Amino acid sequence: MQPHYSLLDEPLEPATEKTLELTEDVATHWVSTAGWAYFFALLLFVGGGLTLFLGVFWLIAEPMAGILMMGSTIVQCLLGGYLWRFQSKMKKALYDESDVLLEDSFRALRNVYIIAGVICISFTLVVFATVTHLVVDALLTPAAISPETID
Repeated sequence: MQPHYSLLDEPLEPATEKTLELTEDVATHWVSTAGWAYFFALLLFVGGGLTLFLGVFWLIAEPMAGILMMGSTIVQCLLGGYLWRFQSKMKKALYDESDVLLEDSFRALRNVYIIAGVICISFTLVVFATVTHLVVDALLTPAAISPETID
């Protein structure tokens, strides 16, 4: 019986000639994707501005919350900046038919996914730590109401 290999298991061989071609439909989809990236970049910039504005007030009232909001502002602006770079370079690459700009746009999109992955992993770890703390705390803390206190 032959072992089963997926496409990801097989090594890729470098192409000897340029065979990848962007069709009109592919270009249309990438322009549409760039439009959505533009929209989400604007939302992230506006959200980052609001978070910064509220973070200044939180720094006065509750410094730790203010610092967390400032960190959130930095992450939002990084994501927005990379999305902005992706959409602008993608549109220009398709308009100018430039391989270099297309490469740069995909590099920016890769950075968006790297940051999003770090955020997801961080959030998962925080949730896991919180749930673990709550479970351990509940197991180690004696019950607030014991049967002897009920008359």
